[in-house]
Amino acid sequence: ISAARNRFGVDEVYGDLIVMPGKHLAMFSAYTLDARGVDGLVRGTGKLVGGLSEYLRRVQTGYVRNYAAAFLFGAVLLLAVVALRVGG
Repeated sequence: ISAARNRFGVDEVYGDLIVMPGKHLAMFSAYTLDARGVDGLVRGTGKLVGGLSEYLRRVQTGYVRNYAAAFLFGAVLLLAVVALRVGG
């Protein structure tokens, strides 16, 4: 009768084999994977955008001759790539 009241120990076995490993996995996931992985990825993306915007701020001079030179350089580079692909 007392074994039936304790549900034959099924709750303890279930807790030890299913609940506790699941709890540990959830804690590992929350504190390690999420804090270091996901949060690090988000912070890294912010730093990347900040660095890229800092670079682009310096590139944008407002002088048309600089933009024309960049356009010409890009066009020559593009033509060189196309020529190498077609000829190669």
